[in-house]
Amino acid sequence: MRPPSFRNYYRKCSSVLEFAYYWKEAFIKGRQLTYIDFICHIDDYNLIKKAGRKLIQNYLSKIKFPVFGVYERAPKKINGKFIYHIHLVVACREDQLNRKDISRAWAGIIKQLAPQTFYRTYVERPDPVHPFKKFLYYLKFKKSWKPVKPYGQKGSFFFHTNSNPLPWLYKDMPKDIISSPVIERLQYRYFNDPINHRCFISFIDYYNRTKTNQYKKNRFRKIY
Repeated sequence: MRPPSFRNYYRKCSSVLEFAYYWKEAFIKGRQLTYIDFICHIDDYNLIKKAGRKLIQNYLSKIKFPVFGVYERAPKKINGKFIYHIHLVVACREDQLNRKDISRAWAGIIKQLAPQTFYRTYVERPDPVHPFKKFLYYLKFKKSWKPVKPYGQKGSFFFHTNSNPLPWLYKDMPKDIISSPVIERLQYRYFNDPINHRCFISFIDYYNRTKTNQYKKNRFRKIY
């Protein structure tokens, strides 16, 4: 049996996935979205969250476009510690953002908080055929069979700005409907389904599909 910490991890991850789905439904129009990776070798979770708050204050709140962000850790340790980074989805086209401003904002934050730390910034347009594939990659629970969200850390590992009113208010979350073991098993199928890469459906809706005749035979079969 999984320990309570693992059960809570899957509940937490599935809720953030559902938050992201409702955010996408409210703010993404067509394929107008941009992906930004803020990479660094910060190994202190409190420090990367401080960097995220400064990113909101110094840059994201000023661009006026809705933003959904997640904190993530590398699945393998470096020098005995996990390192953290930030992924963002911005509800605008890539040409509506200034790459130099993005790079300058991140460079200034890192030089202030962790001046000796490696850092990079990447800005990417969505795939024209599978526009939400990278969004789902940001929201994945595991990589190489290991947790990639801040497992064991307190508080939320996602943030948003310029996104009011909150589109997920009064919505059910997977943890309210689906047991943790089923969330864990179903997430492998969910993240590898090409349909989601094109349209990004709700995790709850995906679970409900597994109960239809079309999916009934294989609905909880492990695919790993």
